[in-house]
Amino acid sequence: TYFGHENWSAKNENRGHDFRCVEGGKDVVLENERGVHTSALYANRIRKVLEERDKEREVFLYLAPGNPHTPYQPPSHLELRYKAVGVEWSPRAGLITDVDDLIGQVMEMLEEHGMLNETLVVISNDNGALRRYNGPLRGGKWNMAEGGVRTPTILVHPVFRGGGE
Repeated sequence: TYFGHENWSAKNENRGHDFRCVEGGKDVVLENERGVHTSALYANRIRKVLEERDKEREVFLYLAPGNPHTPYQPPSHLELRYKAVGVEWSPRAGLITDVDDLIGQVMEMLEEHGMLNETLVVISNDNGALRRYNGPLRGGKWNMAEGGVRTPTILVHPVFRGGGE
């Protein structure tokens, strides 16, 4: 969720850009997007992929946003949303809200392109939470105990809503 899309080390050294894409078969580093939050870059890129795709071919889209990881830098407009409904602001919670919004945008894009009823959407995460957030589960992130590997997964497809075969 780096605003400058640079990968910073613990010593505050820039280790290079971490937002890349493939354009015309070439690896391209997005260097001219300073100040644009990565969630907006993901949404813009997905929109472009869906608009320019070969409509005769299937599409595999893998989205792995880095939220909520350090640095905790959610888009600034989210703080106003929290305050508007009287909820205490937390940058980490803002990043989770940002991911929720991004998933919503992707679902809307699939609907706009007539793809939602033909798409299996899998929403999951890579590992368990830090120990202090795992409730009754033993272990946590970086641990092979249940708290480190047990994660929620959501499957979205018309067949699960009774609308498919």
